[in-house]
Amino acid sequence: MRFTSVLNSIKVTFTNHVIKAMKPAERAICEAAVTQHAETDANLKTRGTAVALVKSTREGHDPRTSDTNHWTVEFKKENGDHITTRHVYPRK
Repeated sequence: MRFTSVLNSIKVTFTNHVIKAMKPAERAICEAAVTQHAETDANLKTRGTAVALVKSTREGHDPRTSDTNHWTVEFKKENGDHITTRHVYPRK
């Protein structure tokens, strides 16, 4: 996994599959969206979110679903304990 410190508030990481599938520009867009999501979601802030693991690309979802414009992100504490998994959408 690749760790990126964004705004010193949350580490955004990517699975190896996502690193290979995503272009650097797309990863930057994803990092910004995930960071903003974590910083604006009071529930994630109060639960001590420290790491966000991006588990899928926007194109990597089941084509039978109509909602594919998101990344699946697993939020964790610093010690690795799972907090929640969310769909994160690109910033507008």
